[in-house]
Amino acid sequence: MQRNLSRRNKIYIYPSAWKIEYGEIASFLSELTGIPVELRNSFFDTFVIDSEKLAVDFAAARIFDIFSTSCAAVHESYAITAIEKEFITEGKPVYGVLYDAGRVAAALRKWIPKQERRLETQHIVFLDRLIATYDAERYHARMLYCSFPSLISTLGMIQAPARPKEFYILRNSNPNIPEEVLLEQFKEKVLTYDDPRLTEVAKGLTLQTVLWTNGFEPFCKNRSCRLYNAHWQEELITSQMQGKICGKHQKIIRIIKDNQNITNKKQ
Repeated sequence: MQRNLSRRNKIYIYPSAWKIEYGEIASFLSELTGIPVELRNSFFDTFVIDSEKLAVDFAAARIFDIFSTSCAAVHESYAITAIEKEFITEGKPVYGVLYDAGRVAAALRKWIPKQERRLETQHIVFLDRLIATYDAERYHARMLYCSFPSLISTLGMIQAPARPKEFYILRNSNPNIPEEVLLEQFKEKVLTYDDPRLTEVAKGLTLQTVLWTNGFEPFCKNRSCRLYNAHWQEELITSQMQGKICGKHQKIIRIIKDNQNITNKKQ
């Protein structure tokens, strides 16, 4: 388990427009890992970005067929890039579009200044867009994509993990039942937009990115650990709201923190 870790000078968090307590997340990470965490403005407001060029990259990352990695063949379409530019400049959530997570991370990485594009610095970007990775012959929506920068999809927290089987059975048996009625019935087992539990869920996801950045497996097989890689909404809520970290990962986080304390004392 012991590794020769790179010491972190800083973790930067870039919030999205969603109502999540990002300050709480920054404090959580800093206290747990000992790594200084700075909460910045949104990624698009922090750096000098050419929204026209970024819009082209976002358009090219659009997934039009979940069974193909070709992504958007229409990424040079004026209409699509114009819409993407509007989303970027106005900071609007993007509903109903799936993006290739690797392409999005690569597109954002271009705009991080060279002096911050190094192993000692970690960037965590919250996006109000749905991201996906290609696995087992199709794309799957994700809450999280560990990369440089790491991406956390707010929409993914709601849409990527499956809802309870009973939810789908009831919905399919009677398509006329309004979704909000179903969500109210299953509110203990599913997350919804503006759900106050999203902050706790986001804490666990950011912690997963820190483990990945430090060279450790970011996911845990223990269902009660908040590093558990949940595929169901109910699992996600249970693992995150309990706020527990398993013994194995407590040791790993202690290694990261001890390593970081040495760095902090030298600064």
